[in-house]
Amino acid sequence: MVEIALKSEIRKEGGKKAAKRMRADGRVPAIVYAKGIEPLPISLDAKDVHSFVHGPHAGSLESVIVRLEIGDGGEASPRLTLIKEIQHDPIKQDVLHIDFHQVTLMEKIQARLHLVTVGDSPGVSEGGILEHALRELDVACRAMDLPEEARIDISQLGLGDSIHVRDIDLGPKIEILNDPNLSVVSVTAPRAEAVVVEEKEAEEPEVIAEKKAEEEETPPAGKEE
Repeated sequence: MVEIALKSEIRKEGGKKAAKRMRADGRVPAIVYAKGIEPLPISLDAKDVHSFVHGPHAGSLESVIVRLEIGDGGEASPRLTLIKEIQHDPIKQDVLHIDFHQVTLMEKIQARLHLVTVGDSPGVSEGGILEHALRELDVACRAMDLPEEARIDISQLGLGDSIHVRDIDLGPKIEILNDPNLSVVSVTAPRAEAVVVEEKEAEEPEVIAEKKAEEEETPPAGKEE
């Protein structure tokens, strides 16, 4: 389990205009959802958010436990959360809004893990190409058992071989929710070879067609048109 802390404040105002003013002041609006509790609107420092979103955990934000230290003018009240959604500006890519979901360490949750390959594939060494059919894995486990990422060993992956979801073992505490038959990674033949084969197959019908056309245009011997 990876846990980071972010300081936040309770938002007193809502609406688009208030959110726009907040962003102009260097704050990012957010909201914390929790089962059986009213959603809590908060704001975070834009610099802290940028450091978190683009930091060492950038590829696995959905599997990081975020300890929100929520200040309301008095003592900060920490809440353990998972990020459910981050909204970005489509042009500047600045973070516009974050949705958090409150959890407890013993609670069984569903999360998404970033898939990372480790090791060197013999098939790739032979000239093959490593193809990623799946980039993330859906899992269920207690929050305290949630790993930052799912690692896949490709050191035995030869040319033409594949690793499927059923081949991945994350331990007895983590349940994988994806279809077991889904392909995750595979090593395929170089694209150049595939293109040559396709071009060769495409040329053959043209040769036959040309030959047939020539036969039709040439009149039988002894006859004139």
